[in-house]
Amino acid sequence: MRIADIELLEYLHDATVQEICFATGANGFKILMIRGKCDEDCGYLDWAGKRIVVTLSDVILASGMLFGHVAGEDMIQSFSQGVSAKTRQWVADLSSAGISTPTALLRFVLQSGSDIEVACGEINVTVAE
Repeated sequence: MRIADIELLEYLHDATVQEICFATGANGFKILMIRGKCDEDCGYLDWAGKRIVVTLSDVILASGMLFGHVAGEDMIQSFSQGVSAKTRQWVADLSSAGISTPTALLRFVLQSGSDIEVACGEINVTVAE
């Protein structure tokens, strides 16, 4: 399911995170994938209690810090629009150098304090089960 309304990502609050992967997709563009399981009470019936894969495609920038001190799975604290002024400047610099302008600027924060900002072209959420 391609996400046109980025506000849907707010329903990922309290989803457990099983994997975060930065890779090269079949088309050669970079992708950031987050695999996890949504909370039973997430508020969005299509995702409630289900395993999901969030794929951020055509990533031109991913920046942040991931902490590994959490025992077991971490949880998504928030997934929201907007990034820091520093990241916006990096995106502007990349765009002025001819790199494609992203359609989405996102930030996600995990319960551990991990924080990642992403500039990407497309967002998809797939229900894995």
